[in-house]
Amino acid sequence: MGAPKCGTTSLATWLAEHPNIYMSPWKEPRYFDWDLKARARITPEAYRALFADAGPQHKAVGEATVWYLYSREAVPAIERELPGSKYIVMVRNPADMAYSLHEQLTLNKVEHIKKF
Repeated sequence: MGAPKCGTTSLATWLAEHPNIYMSPWKEPRYFDWDLKARARITPEAYRALFADAGPQHKAVGEATVWYLYSREAVPAIERELPGSKYIVMVRNPADMAYSLHEQLTLNKVEHIKKF
């Protein structure tokens, strides 16, 4: 997990390339952030199915939902369902992150103010 525009996509991609790590094919399923507004919710069955190809050779199994960092419920829910989970949290200089996020939102036509 991590803040947007902090390298989580790159890290998830690099981890998935390791033969002993299984990363969800859907980077951000947002299964555990129940307190945050999401466009759609994944079912428990669909969430488990994301990890169906994980096998005994995988020493680590994970996903990379950045929004868990903002959720008050995600970590307690993860700990209830998957006790002893390990976390990697990525952060970045807030000014650099804000500029990068603004550029992405402008490109995606979500932000209408062009000048940062």
